[in-house]
Amino acid sequence: MKKTISRKKLMMVGVMCLLIVVAIIAPVTLIYVMDGNQDTMVSFTKEVTVKDKKAEPQGSTMELSVLKEGTYTFHVEWQMQERWPSFVSGCVVKDEQGRSVFAVTGDCVIADSVEMKLEPQTYTVEIHYMANKQDYLRFVEDYLTEKEGVKIADFDEESVQDGTWRMNYVIEAQPKKNILAGIVIIVTLVGIICAFVLIAATKTDESVKCRFDERQELVKGRGFKYGFFTLLISNIITGFIELAEFPTYAAQPGVAVIINCLFGIGVYVAYCVWNEGYFALNENKGMLMIIFAFLGIFNFILGAVNCIHGEMLQDGKLTYKSLNPFCGLLSVVLFVTMLLKKIFKDGKDEQI
Repeated sequence: MKKTISRKKLMMVGVMCLLIVVAIIAPVTLIYVMDGNQDTMVSFTKEVTVKDKKAEPQGSTMELSVLKEGTYTFHVEWQMQERWPSFVSGCVVKDEQGRSVFAVTGDCVIADSVEMKLEPQTYTVEIHYMANKQDYLRFVEDYLTEKEGVKIADFDEESVQDGTWRMNYVIEAQPKKNILAGIVIIVTLVGIICAFVLIAATKTDESVKCRFDERQELVKGRGFKYGFFTLLISNIITGFIELAEFPTYAAQPGVAVIINCLFGIGVYVAYCVWNEGYFALNENKGMLMIIFAFLGIFNFILGAVNCIHGEMLQDGKLTYKSLNPFCGLLSVVLFVTMLLKKIFKDGKDEQI
C-alpha cells in the first residue's frame, strides 16, 4: 500500500524548516556574504606648509596591503582640522608593478572608485600636495587624463596663500559585500517553504495533492497552450524590436522578459478560472482568494513605495522595480474573471 504524506505532517515539516531557515541558515548566509574580504585601511595626519606657491613636503607615501583576491572599491577621504587649505591634494594608488589603479584629486573630499578586481599584494598609496598650477596639471596629465568621465577642475593659483595646514587622510580598500545575494537566498528559501505550507493549508481533506476531474485537466491543458503561445509571441515581438533597435519600454533587458511571462500566466489564469478549471476539487477556494488578495495588495504597496521613490522608471522606461504592480495585476485578473464568471453564471441560471 502506497503511503502518502498527510496535510498536517507537511505543515509541521514546513514550520520546522521555516524555523531552521530563520534561526540557522539566515544568520550563517548573511555572515558568509558579508564576511568575504576584510577592509584594509591606512590613515594619517600630515602638516603641510605652503610658501611661495610650493608645498612642503611635496608628498607622502604609505603601503596598503590587500590580503585576499576579490572585488574592491577604494574609499578616499581627506579633510582639514582647522581652516580651508591653500593647496590641493591628489591621491594615487599603484600596484607592485607601479601601475596606477586609482587616482583622484580635489580639495576636502570623500571619493570612491569604481569596483575593480584586486590581487593579494601590497599597493602603494601616494598623496601629492600641489600649491601651483604646474604641479596640478602634471598630476592631472599623469593620472587622470586617460580616465573617462573625469571632470578636471581648474586650478585657481591666485587663491594660494602661505601657511601651514594640518590634514587628515584616510585611504581604504573596501571589499564588495553582496548582502543582496544573501537576502535573495533567504527570501527564496522562506518563500518556497511558505508555499508548501500554504498548499497544504488550503486543502479541504488530508491529501496534499490537488485533485482535478477529467474536464478540469482538459481545461488546464488548453490554458497552458494559450498561455504558452502568448508568451512565445510576446518574446518574438520583443526580440524583433530589440534586433531592429527600436525604442522599448524596458530600461533593463530582463524586465521585458518577465513582463511577457506575466502576460502568459495571466492568459492561463483567466482561461482556467473562466472555464472552472483553476481551483482543485479539494481546495478551499475562500482561503486561496484571501492569499491572492494579500499578495496583490502587498505587490501594489511595494509598487507605490517604488513609485514614490522614483525607482519605477529610468529615463522614461520601466525598471525591475516596476514589476510589483504587474504581479499585483495577476490577482486583479483572478478576481475580475471570477466576478464576471459569477455574474454570467447567475444570469444564465435566471434565464433557465
